[in-house]
Amino acid sequence: MNVPGTSVIKQLPPKDLRAELRLFIAGVGKPSTGSPLELIRKGFSLLKSLPASKDAVLEYFGSFYEKSVANYLKHLENGGNRDSASSLFDQGDSILNEIHLSLYNFISTNPAGWRIIFIKWSLNLLGTISTKYADRGRAPVNGSLSDSLHQWLSCRATRSLIDINNHCITLLESHECFEPIIFLLDTCVMHSPHFDWVVAQVGGCFPNIVISRVLIAGLQDFANNHGSTNSPKIKSVLDILIHLAGCHQDEIFVAFKDIFNWALDPDVSADDRGGLVEKKAAVAYLLTLASRSSVLLTSLRDVALELITPETSEKLIPYGKHWISYCNNHQALFNLVVHLIISINDKADEIFIKLLLPFATYHNSDISSVAEEILGLLLKELDILSRGNASKIPFLESIGKNKEDLLKLVLSDKEVYRSSAVSMICFMGHQNVDVLPECVAYVILNSNKDEHLDAVVKFSQNYTYKEVMAPAINKTLNETDKGKLTRLWANLIKLSKWEASGTFISLPLLESVYTNLIPIAGKLCLETDVKIALAMTELIQKPLVDSSRPLNIKLIRAVSDAMIAFFYLYIMQSEWIEQIKCVKISCVIVKKLCSIGGLARNHFTRELLNNCIKKKPSVLFGAIPYYGTKIIQPPESLMEENNKQGTSSILAQKHSVFHAGVIGTGKRKSEPQCPVPYEKVVHSTGLLMQFLTSATECGAPQATLEAVISVALLLVEFVSPNIMYNGLPWPEEEFCKVTIERDLKIRKMLDDTPVIWSLLSFIAHHRPALCYCSVILRAVTSTVISEWSRISQQDEPNLMDVTEKLIHLLNLGQLLPPPFTALSDIIPHIPPEQVHILLRDCVWNYLRDHVPSPALFTRDANGVMWRDLAAARPSKQYTETMRHLMIQNIAALGPLYYTLFVQDQDED
Repeated sequence: MNVPGTSVIKQLPPKDLRAELRLFIAGVGKPSTGSPLELIRKGFSLLKSLPASKDAVLEYFGSFYEKSVANYLKHLENGGNRDSASSLFDQGDSILNEIHLSLYNFISTNPAGWRIIFIKWSLNLLGTISTKYADRGRAPVNGSLSDSLHQWLSCRATRSLIDINNHCITLLESHECFEPIIFLLDTCVMHSPHFDWVVAQVGGCFPNIVISRVLIAGLQDFANNHGSTNSPKIKSVLDILIHLAGCHQDEIFVAFKDIFNWALDPDVSADDRGGLVEKKAAVAYLLTLASRSSVLLTSLRDVALELITPETSEKLIPYGKHWISYCNNHQALFNLVVHLIISINDKADEIFIKLLLPFATYHNSDISSVAEEILGLLLKELDILSRGNASKIPFLESIGKNKEDLLKLVLSDKEVYRSSAVSMICFMGHQNVDVLPECVAYVILNSNKDEHLDAVVKFSQNYTYKEVMAPAINKTLNETDKGKLTRLWANLIKLSKWEASGTFISLPLLESVYTNLIPIAGKLCLETDVKIALAMTELIQKPLVDSSRPLNIKLIRAVSDAMIAFFYLYIMQSEWIEQIKCVKISCVIVKKLCSIGGLARNHFTRELLNNCIKKKPSVLFGAIPYYGTKIIQPPESLMEENNKQGTSSILAQKHSVFHAGVIGTGKRKSEPQCPVPYEKVVHSTGLLMQFLTSATECGAPQATLEAVISVALLLVEFVSPNIMYNGLPWPEEEFCKVTIERDLKIRKMLDDTPVIWSLLSFIAHHRPALCYCSVILRAVTSTVISEWSRISQQDEPNLMDVTEKLIHLLNLGQLLPPPFTALSDIIPHIPPEQVHILLRDCVWNYLRDHVPSPALFTRDANGVMWRDLAAARPSKQYTETMRHLMIQNIAALGPLYYTLFVQDQDED
């Protein structure tokens, strides 16, 4: 409606009020005989001069509004087309416009009392029109509020009435607004639901006034009816607030907050007995409203979070009995509160963490007991709802959005906090099991106490390991924090002990660990802390050893690599006492892996030998480190190598120069030494042999022998990768010229990598496995014979040591029969040239003619392979040289000569 201007109706001074009234009544009774504009003028004159005539005048004005509405709706029903009555339609609009302008001016220039009258008249007329014409026009009877607003505000008449009503409210003082709002509610009750659009429009224009006054009016009705929610006025209040909540949530929050403060402020006294009753009913009233609408619940939630604290809650204690009376009984009030909490769909975590839990642990027993009861009822109801497969529980949906705060409570030292948080997470798990793995992972990574770790048991109860524990452990493996990882392995081991004790039968930890063995093994390969690595190995041991499942090749490779990495780690870092525990656990795992079959054993032994012979860990066993040598050498460029020689030709010189280095790489470096002390090398080698033994022990002698033979073949592959001449036979001595380069490389490798001697000794104990290392023995024997032929006196301790090791190996493997078994006692006492002869004529020639072969061995009653050395005693062809050399050195070898050649022959 347009902004009011000056009316064309001139106000005439009343000469005779009775005559004026009679003329007005007569004109209204016979509208065809008079001018409508003249009657309108007389009506306003009567309003000003004779206020008692207001009902008749306003009724007459209302008839024009009703006719205009009827014409408008008919116009709509005709599709918006003008008909023959269009001139009347236009005339009605001009009259209506005149009434509107005159009313606007009258309200602005006359006393304030008229404003209340016009508010009631306009609202009553709007209610009558809305109900009477509810089924007319285009909006259905039960159409949406937006449709109703659009239809009625498109009508000039109803828009004029709304404009007049709003103009009056604008001119009222704040204390004068209560009566119009009461009338608005009463009218809403009378004409609901057709009047809702009016309430929405008025409330949208004056949200602060309407919302606060509507709430107070509803509170009065609630208090007068002693908490009854079935009264029409309460329903109207709800309808109005719900309509306004969409755009005016903040105003509703402020109104709720004002009522709450007013009800609890001890400094504010009520004016009368009725006011006291309303104060006592205020909180119960707000709770009731919130229970009927989620948008009102949101406002009440925000009020509670802002105003209520454990300290300020002491003000609530005196009002508790009054709230109970409005809810009929104590249980009904608590049920209402629980119902509201469950219905919260946002900021539920704040309600739970900032209100419920602090209240339950507050020092005031009156408050804490009530909070504990509400908390207990809440948990019980959530348990029932979550187990009942409810589609969605708003409270759990909301609190699940901020699981981090809830998980912190699981690690709280307060029992109420901890148990309540655990229960909440369990309820969330009933709704969606996918939330539990993350929670379990958090607790395992951060728990320092058994009571905290107990939450893991509760989270995983009644679920399979695939649902919770297995994915939870998988999530923990992504953690990088060192402290958390330490707690992770300690807590997993503790949980495994709980499971093994039978205390927690439903804890599927071992199955879950088994499912994650591959990533756990991967983490173990990268671990540098021996204590953490030991904990990880303990965790791997039980599920792997106890499991009856067949192990796949991927798992076997992963765990094998992890055990090898763990072996080298505890050799490097741990003390000898700790190493005993480490080697015991790792050997159990290795034995389990290698007992599966040759594929698993071959992979493990290959990786173990490769590391201890060719890679950096070989230093731990006495190998000489190759400083500055890259594992992968880049390809050499022939042009670059030629450029190093220079561009000019080198003329012949009269003297020669021996370079102390390699051209292009600088001066030759001094021979490096093993940095590991000898005692530690011996100890580490012993642990390696123990580790290797666990991989080859198979129970049955034949199976063990086959395992050791595979080790022997692997050793030959690493030491002598050239497959030419790798067979068992020993050739003629002259043939060594063909293999001299390879023999020297093998000898160099044994000198630089002493662990190969230990491996050969390990193989020699399992006869006849040493036969398969014939190429290594042959190469060492060839180089030793050559070296003894070049020296003049026994001043080479390394050569003597190698020779004695060789003879010891041949004897241990039963490849040399008596009297050759005593060669190691003879060699130190004869000159080098005689040693050369002795090794050539006795050792080389004998092994040349008696090929080291498994065919020389027989199996005894226990299944052990053995060679009958008494039957294999060599003929004089091989022993005569030895006898003559001993006679030449009879002074030093007399007793030994007697034993070997006199006493033994007498016995024969």
